[in-house]
Amino acid sequence: MEPAAAAANPVAEADVSTTDGRLGGVLLFVADGYLSLLEIYSLEEEPFATWPRADELAYGPAVRHH
Repeated sequence: MEPAAAAANPVAEADVSTTDGRLGGVLLFVADGYLSLLEIYSLEEEPFATWPRADELAYGPAVRHH
């Protein structure tokens, strides 16, 4: 498989809103055209213990927050 073209990292992000009300996000990074890092973060004091379900994600192209 050929490497994918990527203009910037993260190449995609998703907001997380779990059924129990926890908030956070998921970031997808690439290096040399291949997945290099998939990061999950919590906006709460406690980190996520498990990955969110697909229906708990709202995703789209990465938005740069400065």
